[in-house]
Amino acid sequence: MKVNLIVSQSVKVSPRSVERLFVKRGIRIARSGYDYTVIIGGDGTFFDNAIRCRAKPILFVRKTGDVINGASIKHGLTASVNFDQIGSALTKIGNGAFRLVKEPILELAYNGRKYYSAGDFFVERGLVKQALRYHALIIDGGERIDTYAISNGFIVTTPIGSTGYYSYVDILNARKPRGISNGLGFAHILPTKVVDTINSEATKYEIRRNVGPDAKITVNFERGAEQYLYGISGVKEGMRIRVGTPLAFRMGDEKLSVLRPL
Repeated sequence: MKVNLIVSQSVKVSPRSVERLFVKRGIRIARSGYDYTVIIGGDGTFFDNAIRCRAKPILFVRKTGDVINGASIKHGLTASVNFDQIGSALTKIGNGAFRLVKEPILELAYNGRKYYSAGDFFVERGLVKQALRYHALIIDGGERIDTYAISNGFIVTTPIGSTGYYSYVDILNARKPRGISNGLGFAHILPTKVVDTINSEATKYEIRRNVGPDAKITVNFERGAEQYLYGISGVKEGMRIRVGTPLAFRMGDEKLSVLRPL
């Protein structure tokens, strides 16, 4: 058995000490020809690496100690195991005591190229005062939702993506954060104006919407001096987005295979 091992620096353990856990169980560390990938860290580490490792199953191991103000943090993606459970998890996988869960991959078509994310894409304005103005067209079955906004940006997320940006409305109102259980989530980030129509008829505006897994979302910027796209696997600094070039989002045809020890 061979695994591809990725350890975040935030875990605060040496990769060598982690490797010893694998060696004790007869598992070799390899960069090619491996059976599955083990990613140890937080959601950010998972999202940064999952796409390029998607050809094989992935075991996501959450780092321990994720606590803010005494409250444990629940990640948007439910990790397979915590770090202190990794030994037993490897044993179970070796014995075949696991299941594979298929998680969605988000696809973006922009400027003639396609980009992928394991969780979400979001666009934010840069270090400028000017807000962003854009139209988002959401085609969801027989519904055609047109939402126009002046805001700091927007997010498109899968069920395992951001619980922060999508649920910030709940957090600001001291409510339990609400994620999505299926399909795609779309939310405006701190809007000052939102105008919505459904099938060309005016309707009450929504800061966020949960649409079906087959929905398609196209965003066109009307104005923006400086805006950046985040969420591309392995690209942390963001990509500059131009006014006049649409962004088209959909669920990709591929799925991630996430290992869940039994």
